Amino acid sequence: MKLELREISPELADDFCELHARPEMGGYFCRFWQFEGDKESWFNTTPEENQTAKKAEIKAGAARGTLFYLDGRSVGWCQFAHRSFFKKMNDRDSFKHSANEDVWAIGCFTVAKDVRKTGLSQRILEKVLEHIKGLGGKTVEAYPAKGDKLPDDDVWMGPKRIFEAAGFTPYSETPKILVMRKEL
Repeated sequence: MKLELREISPELADDFCELHARPEMGGYFCRFWQFEGDKESWFNTTPEENQTAKKAEIKAGAARGTLFYLDGRSVGWCQFAHRSFFKKMNDRDSFKHSANEDVWAIGCFTVAKDVRKTGLSQRILEKVLEHIKGLGGKTVEAYPAKGDKLPDDDVWMGPKRIFEAAGFTPYSETPKILVMRKEL
């Protein structure tokens, strides 16, 4: 099976939306870190509103990340960028410790339900890390939810096990999130 990484671009907006419109994706369209409203407003935002906003970001060149294709079919997404891109993350007390550092962040990581638990996430993460290194990144943070056997809805920033397997180590933590780092 051929796995291909494609950096998000206006031409891939429909592929992105098709992937994120699947029921297992929750209708969030990887918008949390860019959403400017408060938590209550976030939970009242519809999937259609999220899709419209994300598609506009992609068309404007304001989205960051890569889609992953397996044998030509879009099966995964990873949002990553320099920490300066994640304003909402940088404004949160629990993440401020590295807001001003030269750190890259993996803010969203998901794969289609039919290819989960196949080792694909590990392969995708390896490609993401190679890509970040090619862009000049030296330090990468990931933010998996704490706990074992979490429901899929709680691992939208990626499962802890794939980061551990890739050599990430604990850096700090919040009550719900484990901040992990890897030097490239």
